[in-house]
Amino acid sequence: MITEKEEESMLIERKLKQLKLINGAMAFLYLSVAFFVISALLSGISAHSGVELCISVYALFAGILFSLLALISLMLYSFRAVKLRQDQYHKKC
Repeated sequence: MITEKEEESMLIERKLKQLKLINGAMAFLYLSVAFFVISALLSGISAHSGVELCISVYALFAGILFSLLALISLMLYSFRAVKLRQDQYHKKC
């Protein structure tokens, strides 16, 4: 039988995993913003100098990719957070 201390330890471990997931999502969001800014700067330089730089398109795609990864991570976080709170509620009742 699982003791109350072991249940609390498992709960803390799940919460720490949640923190890791939300930190990863924030890092993906920061990276996506950085790539969007780099893409905009390269596009501006390209338009001003008259030289076409296709690397700005790659930076834009990288920004979109990191944004999607962040959204997926945040959705996983939300689903797991609800499950975690339900488990906490059922154990207290």
